[in-house]
Amino acid sequence: MERISLQTSTQEITRQTTPIPSNIGLPIGVGTSYHTVIVKFLFTNPKWIPAGIPFVSRGTNNLEDNAHFRKAVEMFGAKAGQKLGAIGRVREGRVDTGIHIADNIQLSQPAMLRSGLANIGMPLVDSHYFPLKSEDPKKSDKWVVCLSFCVSQERIELPGPTVQAMRELAKTTWQWTHVWANPDGKVTINVGGRLPEGKPRYAMVICNRKFAMARIIEPVTEEQEGNAATAPAE
Repeated sequence: MERISLQTSTQEITRQTTPIPSNIGLPIGVGTSYHTVIVKFLFTNPKWIPAGIPFVSRGTNNLEDNAHFRKAVEMFGAKAGQKLGAIGRVREGRVDTGIHIADNIQLSQPAMLRSGLANIGMPLVDSHYFPLKSEDPKKSDKWVVCLSFCVSQERIELPGPTVQAMRELAKTTWQWTHVWANPDGKVTINVGGRLPEGKPRYAMVICNRKFAMARIIEPVTEEQEGNAATAPAE
């Protein structure tokens, strides 16, 4: 495991290719460096987009990377910002200003995440979807459903069918998960590879105001949401 100090905090964050145990989870919410959690579900079939959430346009990867670079320079100054926003610092050919704290975790499920975040004052404040066009002709284009949770007194109200469709996404087992802690105070959780019949190994949880990925002892059902039996990941 490689230990890296994030430049917005004196706290050390562990980058690892195994799940994040609850005893070293990432502190989030009030009084921490991280005030927002963004969960992105990526899939190739648009039928899984929950009805009732808005469409938004997204720029190309190049535009997104330029925006990340400018934000890093704005926050940390030219020298530190250019180092943090260097092309290929984490992913080849891309600008990644965050710390990749969970790398390609297999068979995870975010069913308990919404209630856990709500319990620490981070309700759902935004939902939308956008297309993600592949720049590699060998790979399929994707659709992305994006849910944002934030330290806030406000929350969005969604119709019942939309909530149920989102719950179905959260209850799904996902083939891979990447988690990024970003210098602007946002934690991004990317999941992809729908496995509707798959059995999850790890649950994304909020434990003692920390985000963690705990090993599942019992499968998470809708009735158990927020209460599934888990143990720290090994």
